[in-house]
Amino acid sequence: MIEYEMLKYVTIGGLKIGFWFTTHYLIAWPFAAYYIIKETLRKRNFDKGLDLNRMLQMFLLAFVGSFVGSRIFAFYGPWGGSCASGGFVERFMQMISLEQKGWVAIGGIIGGIVFTFVYSKITKLKYMRYADILAPAIALGFFIARLGCYIAGCCFGSQTDVPWAIIKDNVPIHPTQLYNSLVDLAIFVVLVCLSERKEKKNRQDGYVLSSFVFMYAVGRFTTEFFRGDYDPSNYFFGLTTTQIICIVFFLISATLIIINSLKESPKKRVKTGFRIRPKTYALLVSGGIIANIGAYIITPLPYLALIVIPSGLGIFFFGLTTIFSKPKN
Repeated sequence: MIEYEMLKYVTIGGLKIGFWFTTHYLIAWPFAAYYIIKETLRKRNFDKGLDLNRMLQMFLLAFVGSFVGSRIFAFYGPWGGSCASGGFVERFMQMISLEQKGWVAIGGIIGGIVFTFVYSKITKLKYMRYADILAPAIALGFFIARLGCYIAGCCFGSQTDVPWAIIKDNVPIHPTQLYNSLVDLAIFVVLVCLSERKEKKNRQDGYVLSSFVFMYAVGRFTTEFFRGDYDPSNYFFGLTTTQIICIVFFLISATLIIINSLKESPKKRVKTGFRIRPKTYALLVSGGIIANIGAYIITPLPYLALIVIPSGLGIFFFGLTTIFSKPKN
């Protein structure tokens, strides 16, 4: 067990380096953008219907939608008790104030889906085709953002005696933010594998997106049992509001996966030669784990963490680049 204290910033030579959630949230999006650009360009070699400009516009709307959705859920949902007060107008003013903390990941997913879906209807794009590229990038973003969530001091777990517990206010608790970060890392790695499988098995569009929602629902439903920071009003029949939403996500995504598996894609199967090597998976997983370790030691060893977290993310990014590099003959 290690001591934990919320760390707003580390000072090095008069320079304040912040660690709050927003910082990691903003770091996550360039990583996600890199994946989306490279994956779209790769797929355009055999799917001429993909438009990179439209893809980037949809990605931008996913960013905006996730921000708006996460804030709305935080200040108007049952999660808002700890960060919002007053009536509708008062909560709205608190919501648009960036100085006021409050983010709900499940609201971010819903907001991102709504914004991008509406955009696809306006522009008459095939939503599922583009969403299958977006889905892994969203999981990637969540993996990094959760590191900031841990360091910012929110979303903590319940009391426990596990060896890796963190001691906050003299109470040992689960580091649930890091649990979620590792779950999101695993989801991203699996989705990268499924993207490759989609091409080999000629799956219908929507295969990757529905798999993302399915895995996120299962993972988040499970980690919620270790949360300890919710107000009692946030529980219904022994489950949190997030868990109830996850059940809905699970049922919808499971249905879509079954339908997808029973239907052959109308697109002609194309041999792309795309293959992800074991080295790539090793780099992605090891980099993600190292970054989590860096976040974990932020209180007792803040300066070492300044080295470990960027190093882990650097290894992870190198793993990203190897996804799209051609294997040597």
